[in-house]
Amino acid sequence: MTIPSDYPIAQVRNKAKVTPVWLDWFTDLDATAGSGTVAASRLSWNVRVLSANATAAAGDFCDVSASGGNVTITLPSAAANSGKQIIVAKSDSSANTVTLSGTVNGSTVVLSSQYECAAIVSNGTEWRLV
Repeated sequence: MTIPSDYPIAQVRNKAKVTPVWLDWFTDLDATAGSGTVAASRLSWNVRVLSANATAAAGDFCDVSASGGNVTITLPSAAANSGKQIIVAKSDSSANTVTLSGTVNGSTVVLSSQYECAAIVSNGTEWRLV
């Protein structure tokens, strides 16, 4: 797939790689040259730092430490959250896991590595990995 030359693109940095991202879903984009930051004024997340079982809500970024034991993040109803997004990330390096309880792409998602994450969106029937 070819990205048109006039398409707005940002680069997302993730430890070991730089990934170009299409920004077609941003309507207001602010970028400062050389700052390393790109901000979308209409995109915001409810950041939750967790270390125990919890229920996620649409719009949550769950930064989860499983250093004290396995953690389960329960997903809300996909039917009631059509078009909504949730991100869950594992922040620690322990052997413990972070499990998303709910159907994602027809199965259960388990995060087992530090910085591993799952970005999901509801299609009105189930949650899908983005």
